[in-house]
Amino acid sequence: MRRDPENRKIPAIPGTGGLNGLELASALGALGGDHERRLQVLETIDDETVQKAKQLILAGKVIVNLLAEQKGLFVKTIIKTKTQEAESIIQDLHDN
Repeated sequence: MRRDPENRKIPAIPGTGGLNGLELASALGALGGDHERRLQVLETIDDETVQKAKQLILAGKVIVNLLAEQKGLFVKTIIKTKTQEAESIIQDLHDN
């Protein structure tokens, strides 16, 4: 398990062979997973989905902004296509 500059543990994303990162987790969540598995939502991710997620990141299609003033858990996701837009918010608990 890697550690960040403040020596916090950075967990691996299930189904990715040990990869981690907010950008990758965001892209994987947009591309697949099984929401019924709750905290294990990404355990069913396959290699093809991981490769597609990496391509989105390399193409600059995944943007993660950290809010320094935010206390506690708050994740807002916006997914846009040419014709549609979807938004989700996870707040306080990470299985809601």
